[in-house]
Amino acid sequence: MIERVGFFFVVHFFRLLSFMPEFLIYRLSDFVFFLLYHVLRYRRSTVYRNLQNSFPDKSPQWLKGVQKKFYRNLADTALESISLFNFKPKRMLSRFHFEDEAQVSNLLSEGRSVFVAMGHSGNWETTVQVLALKFKVPVTAIYKKPSGKIADQLMQQLRTGAGIVDVVESQSAYRRLASMDKAPRLIFILNDQTPPGNPSDYWTSFLHQDTPFFTGLDKMARALGHSVVFLNPRRQGRGFFQLRFSLITRDGRNCQPGEISALYVRLLEEAIEQQPHNWLWSHRRWKHKRPINS
Repeated sequence: MIERVGFFFVVHFFRLLSFMPEFLIYRLSDFVFFLLYHVLRYRRSTVYRNLQNSFPDKSPQWLKGVQKKFYRNLADTALESISLFNFKPKRMLSRFHFEDEAQVSNLLSEGRSVFVAMGHSGNWETTVQVLALKFKVPVTAIYKKPSGKIADQLMQQLRTGAGIVDVVESQSAYRRLASMDKAPRLIFILNDQTPPGNPSDYWTSFLHQDTPFFTGLDKMARALGHSVVFLNPRRQGRGFFQLRFSLITRDGRNCQPGEISALYVRLLEEAIEQQPHNWLWSHRRWKHKRPINS
């Protein structure tokens, strides 16, 4: 009962915020940045350590500059995502510039389903909605279920509220995708979350550190024979993005185990190096040590 009441109030509070004029939304974002960075100092040591280990040749001044820009970006991402509760398709689509989208359109026109793989860069919540608007095919978003029930309900409401994106939890993703009809669709996946750190994970050097990655994308694309593209969302200003697509494979069945993961990691690393403040540095991405013989 308490959880239902809490969910009700959170959702309606966010709905109210979503009707604010844009200039007020970004003023509120400025306040959230000040709160996170200067008052709460939310995971500042974690962010700085991650940056320091990822860019060992950079000066402290450069690292602190990226750190501060990251927190501004984090606040903007949160407030921009709330705007999905007042979904305006034309307005949202106008904020995104697509580059090399013909690669995706051609695959879909051939009757192929396409995994759109990206990292926690740009605004992943609004990006998946824009993909559905742009390509006009069914879009399924794979998500990792949060530990809290209210957080899970809120994320599902946020991602499905506009009625153009279906969501499926990662544990049941393969079964759901395999049971779907053969009509072409986009399958949105954030593939940079932190796995348990087992030997069976895909281990590689990423940003100068031993890093595990989930193998789900690699396995599902090869088993289903779907195409895979990498999506790099570059921020061009507050609320504006350039989406660049890079083909990883036209047919996952033609790839060897680990090949898709390797290509994805290199593209993600390149995207982060181009715009380092645009990635989610506040999570403990490197909390696991590489097991022996992995």
